[in-house]
Amino acid sequence: MGSQFSQLLVLCIVIAGSLGCGEDHSDCYCEPNIPALHAIQVLNFEPTPLGESSTAVLILENEGEQPLMISNMTLDGRDPDRFAVRLERDVDYQGDSFSIAPADSRVIQVVFTPLQVVESNAVLTILSNDPEFPEFEIAFAGIGDTLFISETGPDIIFP
Repeated sequence: MGSQFSQLLVLCIVIAGSLGCGEDHSDCYCEPNIPALHAIQVLNFEPTPLGESSTAVLILENEGEQPLMISNMTLDGRDPDRFAVRLERDVDYQGDSFSIAPADSRVIQVVFTPLQVVESNAVLTILSNDPEFPEFEIAFAGIGDTLFISETGPDIIFP
């Protein structure tokens, strides 16, 4: 009986060691394979002329081993109306849920359209089944710029 117990203890230690547990094995816990959202947390736009738009690409990655379910995305903050989020070209996001497979990504377009020569800010909140970050926030910032157009004409000579 003692020999079997020793063999079982050694087997448990070997298994625990291969799982990456601590030396005393008291912290052994195998976390289930979970989805994990990864993306930048700040998206800054270059100065954009008034009346025009700038488009940036935002990549949402699932670094987990289970499907990442995005249940909703909302734009809030001071100037959410200056920004648009698109899952498809020229089609604004309408609140539909979508998923990202394990080790895969989804490209999102973010469009900034300034109306004034001031800084605009918004926050995109992404709701998902990522247990560590169920509400993931990405800050958007952009500034409107004036577009100077100079016309040249014939030389004018003043007397």
